[in-house]
Amino acid sequence: MPTGALHAGEARARPDGGHHFQGLIATSIRLQGLIFFDVLTGIYNRAYYELQIEREIAIANRRDQTLALLLVDVDDFRSFNSRYGYDGGDQVLATVADVLRTTLRTTDTLARYGGEEFTAILSPHLLIEEARVIAERLRAAVADEPFPIAGSTRKLVTEHVTVSIGGVLYPSGGRTHRELWNAANRLLLEAKARGKNQVRFVGTRPDGAIRPVPPAASPRAGAASRPLRPRVEARPRP
Repeated sequence: MPTGALHAGEARARPDGGHHFQGLIATSIRLQGLIFFDVLTGIYNRAYYELQIEREIAIANRRDQTLALLLVDVDDFRSFNSRYGYDGGDQVLATVADVLRTTLRTTDTLARYGGEEFTAILSPHLLIEEARVIAERLRAAVADEPFPIAGSTRKLVTEHVTVSIGGVLYPSGGRTHRELWNAANRLLLEAKARGKNQVRFVGTRPDGAIRPVPPAASPRAGAASRPLRPRVEARPRP
C-alpha cells in the first residue's frame, strides 16, 4: 500500500478519533463533578476535601507557611428534621452551605464532610488571629441569616439556625491531617458543650505553647435583620 494512501486513511480516521476523545474528556469532567461535589449543596464533598487538605499541607510545609482547618457543625440539626422532615433539613443544609461559601475568601476551600458537618480550609498563609476572625465571621453570618422553611402546612416559617466551629492552625496545632482534624474536632465538641453558636480556636503563645483562643463576643442584640436568601437549588456543579 502506498505510503500516501496510508496517511490519507489516517487523516480520515482522525476526526472521528478526535470527537471520541473530546467526548471522553466531557464525560470525565461530568464524572468528576459527581465524584467531588455534593449533590444537595453544590459544594465540594468529603472525597475532594481529603485530597485537598493533603495538597494544602504539602504546599504549606514546602513554603514554610500556615493554613487553618475549621470544622463547622449545624447546632441542633435533628430538631429541624423532626419538625419539618428531611426536606426541611435539606433546605437548612443548602442555605448554610451557601452562606458559608459566600462568606469565605476565594482562596479558601469549603466542603460538606457529611451530615450537618462542613469543613473549611483557610489558605494560603495567615496568622492565628486572622483565621479566628474568619471563623467568627462564618458563625455570625449563619446566625444572622433568616432561614425560611416550608412547614407541614407548606407555609414558610422563618427559623434561627446557628453553627459551632472548632479551628486549628497548621503547623502549631498539628502537622498531619489527622492531628489537625482531631484537634479541631475536640474544640468543636468544646464549643457545643459551652452552649453552641460559638468559635473555639487553638492559638500559640509567644513561647510556642498551644492555648485556646476565647470566642469573640456575639453580635449586638437588635442588629438589623438580613433579607431572605433565595432557596438554594440542590444541583452538582459542572
